[in-house]
Amino acid sequence: MRREGKGLSPGVSTGRKRRILATPEEKKALWKQLEENDDATLEHHCQMWEEKCGAKVSIATISRAIKHKLGWSFKKDAGCHRARRTS
Repeated sequence: MRREGKGLSPGVSTGRKRRILATPEEKKALWKQLEENDDATLEHHCQMWEEKCGAKVSIATISRAIKHKLGWSFKKDAGCHRARRTS
C-alpha cells in the first residue's frame, strides 16, 4: 500500500455499529440503571434499556456490557454466611 502511495493508518471498521455503550453518556446511563434497579433480572434490564434508548438488545449483549465494559458484579456481599464460613 505504501508503494502505491496509500496511507498505512488503520481504516474504518466495517463491522456492526454498537447497540449499547457506544458513548460515555450511554455508559453512565446503564450504570445509573444498574444502581437504581440492582434486583432486576437481565431480561428486565433489556426492556428498560429499549424503553430508555430505543435500541433492542439481547440478554447476552446486556450481560457482556455489564460484566466486561462496566465491571459490574452481581455477587453477594462479603457479609453473607457463605463468605464467613471457614473450612
